[in-house]
Amino acid sequence: MCCTATERRIHAAVPRGHFHLFRHTFITRLALAGVEQRVTQLLANHASADVNRHYTHANAAALAPHLARLTYPECANGAPNKRPMQ
Repeated sequence: MCCTATERRIHAAVPRGHFHLFRHTFITRLALAGVEQRVTQLLANHASADVNRHYTHANAAALAPHLARLTYPECANGAPNKRPMQ
């Protein structure tokens, strides 16, 4: 059980087993906001970067700008290839 009155109130308001999801959400949002991994690790009180990575979840919206930076090989006629490689 939690130690503070605030934590007990939060646990009471959240369905059993779901409170831990807030840690995943918090850490993922820090990562998406560009907070350095070491800072996120310290805020979450994780012992290692591996544990921190376990809590960080990427989503399609966060990955899309990185995928858009990919270039594709030219077609045989020298025209740029607009479609992704299969």
